[in-house]
Amino acid sequence: MTSVSRYHSYSGILVFILTFIIAAHAAFPTLAASAGGGAADNNRLLDTLLSGYRPETLPRLSDIRPIEVKVGIGIIAVVDLDSRTQILKIRGFVRLLWKDELLQWKPSEYGNITYVILSQFAVWRPDITLENSLQENIYVGSDETLVWLNHEGLVSWQPAFNSDFVCTVDVVKYPMDVNTCFIRLVPWMHDNTHVNLTLMDPHTVLQYDVRNGQFDIEIGEPTERISLSNNCSYDYMYFRLQFSRKPAYIFLSLLVPMFLVGLLNVVSFMIPVDSDSKADLSLNILLATAVLIGSVHDDLPDRSDEISSLVVYVLSLLVLSFLGVVGNTLVLLVHRQDDAQRQRESDRALKQNPASSGRDELLKSVSHLSLDKHPILTYSMSSDNSSPDENVFVGQSKDLVTDVPCAHVLSMISGSRAARLNFLFLIASFMFLIGSSIALIVKIY
Repeated sequence: MTSVSRYHSYSGILVFILTFIIAAHAAFPTLAASAGGGAADNNRLLDTLLSGYRPETLPRLSDIRPIEVKVGIGIIAVVDLDSRTQILKIRGFVRLLWKDELLQWKPSEYGNITYVILSQFAVWRPDITLENSLQENIYVGSDETLVWLNHEGLVSWQPAFNSDFVCTVDVVKYPMDVNTCFIRLVPWMHDNTHVNLTLMDPHTVLQYDVRNGQFDIEIGEPTERISLSNNCSYDYMYFRLQFSRKPAYIFLSLLVPMFLVGLLNVVSFMIPVDSDSKADLSLNILLATAVLIGSVHDDLPDRSDEISSLVVYVLSLLVLSFLGVVGNTLVLLVHRQDDAQRQRESDRALKQNPASSGRDELLKSVSHLSLDKHPILTYSMSSDNSSPDENVFVGQSKDLVTDVPCAHVLSMISGSRAARLNFLFLIASFMFLIGSSIALIVKIY
């Protein structure tokens, strides 16, 4: 009896387990198929989906509404923004998402497969172009690009691009310029009655913390526009990227040397008026300014609609250097004329008063020393029997004799014609340099 009852109890348990399995299979059929999804199920699914499917046909069951394509872009790297050629080089990808109503299935019937990855040529794709690209092929996508398709018919296509785009650079405020560049996406043949472009959220993605040594990159708000062509309306997507130039390198490598070269024009007028090195220094400064013009020319575009403030500044330095050469040459000519005039007056005085030949010989021996160069050496003897204490310096008080810098400035103002002309050029060149530098700073900021 015991063995018979034990047998009936085991049989009851087994029957209960089998009943539970059958009920679970009926209630949750996907559980039975969860172990599927192999190559056989995948091939069967693709054969079913693509049988009779034509990639050229718009994937919609009704012709009433257009296919809504969500669009976004991703930026992998900003290779360069060339200010001279005004070309932006970018590596990135276009993000496209739409619903293909002809490619849908029930995962439970195909091994619980919820998505597949196909060749881009197997499905319909919008003919999206990078309209402002400079590449020969403006269509997005390559032969190796794949698409992602889920069981609800959602298709995700993310073709990569490595392209050059036209980007107008604001040269007026260079090197403090902020430039806005656009990437324009548009269907080439499908108007908005067939394909309607909408923005994806987020619309722009910067991959891998995109950085650039020349610019700070910011994402701008994209713009949606409609363009009319051949009585058809086309959706345009303008994705905006803003580039703010980092000016530290330009300031240190270009603007500071330019200011120092301009300052040398002022220094050239501090050289004594009887020194021939004034003209030599001015010519060297003019040549250095010409070299700086070549450096600026290599960085900026050849445009006449907008003139860079930096170009105007360099031109002002060139004018200053030219005037420095002319000014120093005039100072030397006037100084030579003053020396010749003093020599003629000395010879005339010697002929008229032979008794003062001793004193005149002394004056003649120092006649080549100008007041503005050696103010302390120019003096006047009051009389033959005067004491040395009564000897005073011409045009100076005894208190100013020990103040050599002040005496030098006074000699430049009240001395010879050459000294006064040299002082005038010094002040004018300094004011011109400071004024042009302040104007540049105000303009670029």
